[in-house]
Amino acid sequence: MHLQRDEVGVLTMTPPVVSAATHVRDRTAELHNRAERHPFQRELISGRLSLTTFAAQLSQLYLVHRQLERHLADHLTATPSIRAVVQGYHFRADLMRSDLEAMGLDADGTPRLPATEALLQEMRRDSESVPARLLGYLYVLEGATNGTRILRPMLLSRYPQLGPDGLASFDPHGTLHPQRWQRFRRDLSGLDWPNEALDGLAQAAAAVFRAVIGIMDMLIGPASGAPRRLAEDPSRLANGVQFAN
Repeated sequence: MHLQRDEVGVLTMTPPVVSAATHVRDRTAELHNRAERHPFQRELISGRLSLTTFAAQLSQLYLVHRQLERHLADHLTATPSIRAVVQGYHFRADLMRSDLEAMGLDADGTPRLPATEALLQEMRRDSESVPARLLGYLYVLEGATNGTRILRPMLLSRYPQLGPDGLASFDPHGTLHPQRWQRFRRDLSGLDWPNEALDGLAQAAAAVFRAVIGIMDMLIGPASGAPRRLAEDPSRLANGVQFAN
């Protein structure tokens, strides 16, 4: 809490000002933790996840990036908040497409899982009605690079089929990553966000985490141990291409 004087000079306690980036982070912390602790992540890090299943997940995330980037491009000129935050290097669907093509996949032909479709529909509604909320989706997808850039060397050693230059989308900023992430947070928080708008950003970010969890549930089964749905044949979402484990 902070002390400040009101209009008659009386000291009053006021809550500290929370930045937009911190607000989104704190409001989505539980979902973020659930996503990071999902069995899919444990299988990936342990090296037990097949390349087919990994590619199936990446294909779904590509669809999310592709649509978000289209919406952001549509509003880049007319929506001041998007113009103030979004930079050209935030667009990396093309890198993801190249990564998937290197696996032999037709990224644009990927069937959508229900969790992916639900997120795309929510994103579309926000683009039409409250486009500034698109920055909440971008917060999660851009923030994910904090982890994927660390995972990339390990995954390339686990999946040598990808070659030394594979998974370029996992480290799109290279050595500029720290500066670009801090700039994103600073630019997002530097805007004047009413409380309702802050909550809208957090709701959009939460939708991404829920979709990611839903995708992983579909691919290998949920953490609750409920019956798996696509775990037996994830190649159905990888255009029928089979990879070595």
